[in-house]
Amino acid sequence: MLGKIILSDYKRYGINKINLGILIKTFLLMPNPGLKFMTIFRLTQYFRRKYRPLFYFFFLWLRSLKVKYGFDISYRTQIGKGFYIGHFGGVVIHGDTVIGDNCNISQGITFGVSNAGANIGVPK
Repeated sequence: MLGKIILSDYKRYGINKINLGILIKTFLLMPNPGLKFMTIFRLTQYFRRKYRPLFYFFFLWLRSLKVKYGFDISYRTQIGKGFYIGHFGGVVIHGDTVIGDNCNISQGITFGVSNAGANIGVPK
């Protein structure tokens, strides 16, 4: 299941298979901030319930990527498969937000809490 979700994110960036070479390129040679962040995001969510020591490892890595790339997306956020971050910087998404499949976002967006009016709560 995790592999299919991560592969769906990679497909949004035009990568149809994942292998060691693709991972080295994504993380070291030509890092793609959105793809790198989403891969670690998915692994953090997966290991949150499966194996706590790995969760803490990926959680700390995710926190460092938040600072490095300007993505403030909580690991609690529910994001559907095929998520695409077009540009890095200035992305803030509340932890209770629910985002569906095949969603695109760019820099300078905030999904936060509304405390007044007809739309109280977080976006879904």
